[in-house]
Amino acid sequence: MLGLQQIPKKLALTGKLGMKQEEVVKMSGKLFKLPVDVNLSSNVLDVPEFFWDAEPTLHTLYAAVREYLKIKQRILVLNERCRVYLDLMEILLDSFADSHMSRITWIIIILIVLLLFVTAAEVAIRFGLLSARKKVGS
Repeated sequence: MLGLQQIPKKLALTGKLGMKQEEVVKMSGKLFKLPVDVNLSSNVLDVPEFFWDAEPTLHTLYAAVREYLKIKQRILVLNERCRVYLDLMEILLDSFADSHMSRITWIIIILIVLLLFVTAAEVAIRFGLLSARKKVGS
C-alpha cells in the first residue's frame, strides 16, 4: 500500500495508481477522520472547564501556553494538509468513477450493437420466410 506522499510521485512517473478503489476510499476516510477528530471531537480548541470553575486566574497562563505552543497555527496547518490530501483523494475517486462510466458506456454500446444484429437477423428471417411463402403459393 502506498503512503500518501508517494501517490502523486507514482502518478507522475507511471500514470497509474496501482491501488484498488476500496483502498483509496479507506485512505480518504482516515484522512477525513483526522480533522474531524481535531476540530469537532476533541477539546484541543476549547478552554477546559477547570479554568472557569476552580481557578480563573490560570486562564491567562493557559492562553499564554497555548500561544507559545502555537496550537491554533498547528491546527490550521494540519487542516490545510488534510485538505490537500483530500483533494488528491477526490481526484483519485473521480478517476475511478470515470473508468467505471467508461466501462458502462462500452457495455451499452455493445448491447446496442447486439440489438441491431438481432433485429437485422429477425428482419432477414421474416423476409426470407415471406419470400419462401410467396414462392410456394405461386
